[in-house]
Amino acid sequence: MACNMFLTLQPGNVKMPVLGYGTWQGRGNDLESALNVALESDLYLIHFPVSVLNGFSEDAHGDTSVSYLDIWKKMEEQVDTARTKTIGISNFSVKQVDNILKNCRIKPANIQVEMHVYFQQKELVDFCSKNGVTIVAYAPIGTRGYNAALEAKGFTSKVLPDLLSDEVVNRIAKKHSKAPAQILLRFLLQLGVAAIPKSVTPSSSFGG
Repeated sequence: MACNMFLTLQPGNVKMPVLGYGTWQGRGNDLESALNVALESDLYLIHFPVSVLNGFSEDAHGDTSVSYLDIWKKMEEQVDTARTKTIGISNFSVKQVDNILKNCRIKPANIQVEMHVYFQQKELVDFCSKNGVTIVAYAPIGTRGYNAALEAKGFTSKVLPDLLSDEVVNRIAKKHSKAPAQILLRFLLQLGVAAIPKSVTPSSSFGG
């Protein structure tokens, strides 16, 4: 799990490894090491650009009385009071990121979004790179566990692509003697995008 490549978050010159750790069935030493890195990075995010009432229920709906710009001003206050070193956003569109950049005092250090070979977010990556906002991809090897989570909440499952079984990915993996997951991660790292893979089974090995 060791990774010697980092993104630099501003303000504070905080170093964040480009390959994160999102495996809940990992070895104890890996988990402790990953937690220590996370604590040192000290990045606080707005998880979603809208407020949701009633959470994960059939009654869930957006709350239009809450503005993410107002929330961002409160986020900036957390940096001012040294409660966190850096602040960022998650699941924001290009238009929403631009809106924050035009109205902020402290710009987002980082944005976390779903991103993988089937969902490359090219416009967002280009925009954020030009504006000095680092990018973290979640679900970089797909979302195999998503349907289980939906069904557990009583929602209908969806048809999702299986990235690890993709023919092209596996052909490249075989050519370079790598695991398919390694190819999927390398694709993102070569774009300058950090990745936080998650696996619930040892079979989804990320290799060495």
